[in-house]
Amino acid sequence: MSTLPRSSLSDQAAEAILALIDEDDLGAGDALPAAGELAKRFGVSVVVVREAIAALAGRGILVRSQGRETVVGRPGAEILDSILRVRMRQDGIAVDEFQQCRAALEAQSAVLAATAPDAAARAAALTPALDAMRAAQDLDAFREADLAFHLALAGLAGNQALLLLLEALNTVVSHSLGELWRRIADRDDALARTIAHHEAIAAAVAGGDRDAAARAMAVHFLESAPDVDYGIVAPAAAGATT
Repeated sequence: MSTLPRSSLSDQAAEAILALIDEDDLGAGDALPAAGELAKRFGVSVVVVREAIAALAGRGILVRSQGRETVVGRPGAEILDSILRVRMRQDGIAVDEFQQCRAALEAQSAVLAATAPDAAARAAALTPALDAMRAAQDLDAFREADLAFHLALAGLAGNQALLLLLEALNTVVSHSLGELWRRIADRDDALARTIAHHEAIAAAVAGGDRDAAARAMAVHFLESAPDVDYGIVAPAAAGATT
């Protein structure tokens, strides 16, 4: 009878720890049982359990502190961001493909934000980022404010899965679109037009107009990076006839 290699045992122990977290409904900050107790429970050595804990800590699922209990972590979008960037390099995924994903998700984000029940929150949530965009003195500050706007919009949408995906995608795109941003900034009045796009999105969201919010987001993507094929056409203005 062959024995499993240690890497397989530690992988199995990691899966067992994940199952334990689910079964015991452990939340962020809750302590994990001691390594010795886990080793007895899983029928493996303490060394294997520690390897499993180290692997999960590397993914942000657990948090280890010297001399303290290991606790459940709250992995953020940076883990997904790292995976996406590695796969982007390995598989030759073009940044345009991420932009296509963003366009679809951001449109849904705008629609959901416009239907948020708290009208006051809709009106106020995007103002700080818009003010920061208007006040930005350089491209880096403008990009940071732009990212803050889109994440605030996703937060207002009230969909945690959407927010997590957009946090990761926006970070990937932000890391990879330096050249695109420079091309945008070099066009006449480009930053002013970008601000106008965001103002239109914010106005539609504040007014609770989901269709206008979706149109404004589509215009933003189509006009900001017209060389990307989003698979959509320029939306007609409300009330327009053909």
